[in-house]
Amino acid sequence: MGRVEGKTVVVTGAARGQGAAEAAALAREGATVIATDVAEEPAKPYPGVSYRRLDVSRPPPSPATTPWPTL
Repeated sequence: MGRVEGKTVVVTGAARGQGAAEAAALAREGATVIATDVAEEPAKPYPGVSYRRLDVSRPPPSPATTPWPTL
């Protein structure tokens, strides 16, 4: 069993670099990972990581119109 088995984790800045490495490591440890970034697509897809485009520097227009993953 992984250290984060059964946990849900949102990683921002996860399209590449350190954020992508953290998302992949958390998925390997058993977490459900939602990776977000301002980029349209991640540089490399990782097993167990669900990617969503999200700009955390801007508030959403309204919760009803903001796309968010369904777990």
